[in-house]
Amino acid sequence: LSIVELAKVFALDDKELSKRDMFTTSVLTLLMCAPSRISEILSLPADCEIWEKDSNGYDRYGLRFFSAKGYEGDVKWIPSSMVPVAIKAIERLKKLSKSGRELALHLEKESGAYRNSLNNDISDDHMLTAEQVCSVLGLTKLSTSLIRRKLISLNLNPNDYVYSLNSLNKIIKNWAPDNFPWYDRKRNIKYSNALCLLKGYEFKRLFKTNNRLFFKPTLQHISYDINNGVLFSRLKKQGDPMSSLKTQIGRA
Repeated sequence: LSIVELAKVFALDDKELSKRDMFTTSVLTLLMCAPSRISEILSLPADCEIWEKDSNGYDRYGLRFFSAKGYEGDVKWIPSSMVPVAIKAIERLKKLSKSGRELALHLEKESGAYRNSLNNDISDDHMLTAEQVCSVLGLTKLSTSLIRRKLISLNLNPNDYVYSLNSLNKIIKNWAPDNFPWYDRKRNIKYSNALCLLKGYEFKRLFKTNNRLFFKPTLQHISYDINNGVLFSRLKKQGDPMSSLKTQIGRA
């Protein structure tokens, strides 16, 4: 996959991209905009964007990176020609991570039962239908058979009126990873502010993950997509070499 091909894929409308390809192309695009270690891109905070005026009064756009060595954040300024592309990549990653970050923040605050899109009129001890359980988990617009399969895949009972909001929230809390709330402790990034955070149960079929609640992408996931992703594989057959991106992502 060449950089030109990456640009072509990234330029596609959101509706033409799978969640996985949207994620991978956004990460790789940021790698092109602000050359870094891939681990630094994957550990960016959601509030990484910086706008400042330079000495000539022009607006400059940059991304704030945090070193794993405990130093203060370092701003990498984006060339003006790449700013719209970087902004689009950040917007897409924020969109993909939004529900995960909101859930993480709720768990951090421990402020009542997490209900997501579930109607506020439903009390915390009200027994939920299987469809309502999925609604709390953010799994919506599913057929009855798919609801059943999704819940079984999460080791949840697929029948109606098994869980209340209270009992379901206890299960969700138990799904939190051992290091919660820290997404990257060395960089002082919490799950609630992780730009590249994904929900494990939403992306389970797209990425292999052992944690049902949250998923932390790694260099290996990005490398796999370069070599084996469906969309990327289709583009590879068009003939351009992949050495440019392989070289760039090879620096973990």
